[in-house]
Amino acid sequence: MDNSFDITNDKAFKKDMIKGAAKALIEKAIYPENSQIKSEAEKYVQKNYAEYFEKFTLKDWNVYYLLQKIRSLQGTLMNKIKETLFSVYGNLIEPINNKAKPDEVLMWNKSTKTNKCYQKLFKELEEDSDETYMTRILNKICQMAKFHLKK
Repeated sequence: MDNSFDITNDKAFKKDMIKGAAKALIEKAIYPENSQIKSEAEKYVQKNYAEYFEKFTLKDWNVYYLLQKIRSLQGTLMNKIKETLFSVYGNLIEPINNKAKPDEVLMWNKSTKTNKCYQKLFKELEEDSDETYMTRILNKICQMAKFHLKK
């Protein structure tokens, strides 16, 4: 192994670490704090790059860089979820602007239409069908993600 090689500047390493940490984080928090990001990145590197982990310095844990990339991935995921949600529910749910103010989002969340759609998430789309709104949404998101990864 070349000791002069700096893995933290390797693009493949960064991409892999960011994806790995983002996958773990998305299950724990939609908007993680810096400490959570650092912790998950650390766990991922310890598990998958143990031979390099002990050599890391504080400079190597550029939380700002990780935060920026992970938030970007989360933003992309949230946009896909939103697109899919409105695609599946159609006119059953009111659209909401991405730049809506917190009070507008709160009103949208409390609206009758939104509440009815939420109640339907785990109900069958058709009688004697295994497909629910949630499974349809998740399947569409997975299809979009697979298409995006192929590009």
